[in-house]
Amino acid sequence: MSPSKTEIDEIRKRKNNLLLDLMQKRDVLNEKEYLNLNLEIADLEGQIARYHFAQKDLEKACVNLVSQASCYIKIRYYADALEVLNDITVFTCEAKLKAWAQNEMENIVTLMTMEEPNGVS
Repeated sequence: MSPSKTEIDEIRKRKNNLLLDLMQKRDVLNEKEYLNLNLEIADLEGQIARYHFAQKDLEKACVNLVSQASCYIKIRYYADALEVLNDITVFTCEAKLKAWAQNEMENIVTLMTMEEPNGVS
């Protein structure tokens, strides 16, 4: 069952507060706190995207997917980012957004290859 509009508004508020926290405390957060904040924000972005999908508003959903993917990229959760970016390429009608998502996917694959010893996963 999809959350109600009121529940989504509360999720948005929570997400916005966490984003503000992240921006204000970025320089003093330890790695684990930074990771956890980004994971929580990514989860909330995903919940908001699912709400928009349920409302048949694919473009709004894709905006939240962009934010979700960005959170995953920042913390190097590349497999999750690739999954979300792929969803964007499937659901958006915006050519520029689709191109951006495809480019990000290529960049991530390159990063993953560079980070693996001898390019082997």
